[in-house]
Amino acid sequence: MTTAKEIKCRGKIINSFIAGQWHYGYYVKIIRNGITRHYICSIDEADYEVDPTTIGEFTGAVDVDGNEIYDGDIVKSDRHTLTVEWRAGWLGFRLVGDNFNYLLNQLFMEDFKIVGNKFDNPELLNNGENNG
Repeated sequence: MTTAKEIKCRGKIINSFIAGQWHYGYYVKIIRNGITRHYICSIDEADYEVDPTTIGEFTGAVDVDGNEIYDGDIVKSDRHTLTVEWRAGWLGFRLVGDNFNYLLNQLFMEDFKIVGNKFDNPELLNNGENNG
């Protein structure tokens, strides 16, 4: 029997008293009367409209502490600080930095810890560039 991959996403909430907070769940795009809105919906919590530029998919991998790794996260090992990015041309999530571009692999992630993300912590990218 084959099981489907659970597709989870996150995005930063807008148009709410908790705007700016991350919300986790399932991504839904609604177009009504020519207006496009983006939502992260969850079964256990409310659904929230989110900033579409912040939406990131769960990679299926976890860091050394067991934290879920999402597109846009910044991860660090003893030698590298890298950004997790979806690369459509590569059909997968990549770890990207200066002179560093590798397919994200759970075995490889055992040496990495999430230290932030490119939306909340751009300073970790060394003025927009990753350390490789």
